Amino acid sequence: MTKKLLCIVFLYLSSQLFSQIGDTLPVKTNFVQLTPSSNLNLALHKLNSIKENSSNVFTIMHFGDSHIQGDHFSGEIRKSLHNTFGNAGQGILFPYTLSKSFGPRGIKVTSSGIWTGTNIMNYKSTEKLSTTGYVCSTKSNNASIEFEVTDKFTGSIAHSIRIWYTSGEQYHDFEMNKELKLVEEKIYSDGLAQRTFYADSLIDHFSLTVKAANDSSQQFTLHGFEFLSDEKSGINYHHYGVVGAQFSHFIKNSAYAFKQIEALQPDLILFSFGTNEAYDNSIDTNKYYAALTQMIQLIKTISPNTAIIFTTAPDTRSQGRIPVNQINVNNQLKKATVNNDASLYDLNAAMGGWGSMNTWSKNQLSQGDKLHFNATGYALQGKMFSYSFLEAFNKENKNDTISIINLRNQLIDQLKFLEENKTIVIDTVPKQQRIIQNPYQYHQVKSGETVSSIARKYHVSQQKIISANNLNKNGLIRTGQRLRIPKA
Repeated sequence: MTKKLLCIVFLYLSSQLFSQIGDTLPVKTNFVQLTPSSNLNLALHKLNSIKENSSNVFTIMHFGDSHIQGDHFSGEIRKSLHNTFGNAGQGILFPYTLSKSFGPRGIKVTSSGIWTGTNIMNYKSTEKLSTTGYVCSTKSNNASIEFEVTDKFTGSIAHSIRIWYTSGEQYHDFEMNKELKLVEEKIYSDGLAQRTFYADSLIDHFSLTVKAANDSSQQFTLHGFEFLSDEKSGINYHHYGVVGAQFSHFIKNSAYAFKQIEALQPDLILFSFGTNEAYDNSIDTNKYYAALTQMIQLIKTISPNTAIIFTTAPDTRSQGRIPVNQINVNNQLKKATVNNDASLYDLNAAMGGWGSMNTWSKNQLSQGDKLHFNATGYALQGKMFSYSFLEAFNKENKNDTISIINLRNQLIDQLKFLEENKTIVIDTVPKQQRIIQNPYQYHQVKSGETVSSIARKYHVSQQKIISANNLNKNGLIRTGQRLRIPKA
């Protein structure tokens, strides 16, 4: 055998060998990586401990708009993570039909008495809203709600159930069907409360009946319920979506949500807003960024070990309209994560970027409105996120990785259409987003200022200022000097 032939055989065998080891090898497709953050690294280490310790539960809370309320995107992620790390629950659920909306899947709800509901979108009540973004109330004494699990339920029933409600002198009390025994009650500040009930058999149906607590009580308010998994280890994955919602609605009208975050101390929070903001001509991106920053800092204060991941708004073309602020909104999300030590999953880029909705629609992955995806499209997006999350897990836990080869190969096969259509010119970026902006702002050095103090003021690194102004490695500056400050 000639040397040349031997080399060819060696290279071929080597390529086959290395294609079968190391699940995090690069692939030829539009996969994007999660950007790192301090708390995400900590969370990924804790997640790894679940495999070693049967008493660990990893709590995820996923907030968003209709994409999350429908639970296809979040549901696919939950299924993937439950299959990998164990099922410790589906989090807090809400009877949306009492607020004239849809869901949750697999729960049949019937009621007696008059119930009224509202959400963070059409907030006209004095009631404080919680994580679900919805609330329903009744002033009818003896009003009731019946819940029944159907075969379409994707979660797991359990022996225990928790009811979240509002407590106080002006509020009615409630009782559950006699098979359920009260085992715990907690009342938080401002009246948010929970009660946990236990049954000897698995709970596949239950009833809640309102009872006047005293002569001054006026109404009962329900925030949701959750099956408390019998499993002592795994992932408890909450999902909370509101049709049409924007970040501003969540921040302004969900006072109890932050109480629940503080109570639950989740390991990870996912935010999937931005689609509705993309069509809002009046949005002030500076205020949007400021609100994002304030919210991140609040979460870090009340739940300091919680990792935060934002997903960018997917590309959409609602009823043929171009989302004039899609790029602007996503840029603010990117900026907020970089400057506040949070993480980002660029779902928009993973889809194929600007105009890619038309390609997804052509491949029958969206609904006709080109605003919402169909179940297959959402499932594909959920798999894409799951792959990136598990890839980040493997990078952080190099000595104890999990296999993601099968998922990677599925995605390579499913995402071929992106490669096939990548040269198609679909539509143009709105003019206001095509303007090439100066990448710098300017600062005149005042007496006593240093590169360090200026960097803190503008939320950029010292090294970026040093590089932009060709300063020496010590960053020496003088009073009156005009510095170029890179825009974050």
